[in-house]
Amino acid sequence: MKLRLFVLLFSVVTASCQKTTKVYIPREPSAGEDLNQSPQGPALTIQKYEGTDKKQGETFGIKFGDTTVRISGKGDPKSPADRFSIAQFINTQKSCLLVQTADSTGLIAPFYLLNLNNGKLDVISLNRPSKGNDDARYTKGLTKIGLSGYLINNDYYVAAVYAKLYAVKRQVPEERIQGLYFLNSPDKKTLVFLISYTLYEVYYPTGETFSQLLSSKAPADNPEHLYQWIQENYSWQKDAKHISFLKANVEDNRIRNFSEFK
Repeated sequence: MKLRLFVLLFSVVTASCQKTTKVYIPREPSAGEDLNQSPQGPALTIQKYEGTDKKQGETFGIKFGDTTVRISGKGDPKSPADRFSIAQFINTQKSCLLVQTADSTGLIAPFYLLNLNNGKLDVISLNRPSKGNDDARYTKGLTKIGLSGYLINNDYYVAAVYAKLYAVKRQVPEERIQGLYFLNSPDKKTLVFLISYTLYEVYYPTGETFSQLLSSKAPADNPEHLYQWIQENYSWQKDAKHISFLKANVEDNRIRNFSEFK
């Protein structure tokens, strides 16, 4: 009798332990996903771990209810990640969480969005393959775009507060944008990348693009000098669809506020 009771108790404990961890397989994102859902059911919580040394720094664990979240990466599905170097909510509802894994064997650690949807946890991959020759230079991880959102590896724009996800249209489909993020429009919807002597501009809500070749007079010695030069020679102009692109200066629509470039 005691043996049966012990076996039953052991089975219950084992089953309980097995339910505390779950491996999630990330999916590819859809165009213009709205991730700002009202939380239903279990909540997402962040647990902070102190690093074992100063170099490692702090990492984070994620729980969905009482279940520890582990994410299966495509590189090594047998070793799912459960520690993250970045973990932050991107909406006021706290239903969507942006994370970056703490370890990586590739160019840069992968990013994911953890999104609550109708009481379930959905994991979205923000890692697009690229064959760019200069990927090592232009794969920057997370770039904060003012207070409006986050640019992930020149490939995705995550709008903060309202949690919406956009793929940033590439110049070449097989390559992430081979340039540096430079500035964005006053309405915060057109991202401008500096690629050699060209401004590659992407209106991320619809994926429309415009390329503006810089004059040979543009200074190349200092980014601040280039900002100033652009301020004096280019302006944000709206096309027939009311999309703002940075183009050669029109006298009655000059850029007069330097803060718009920051």
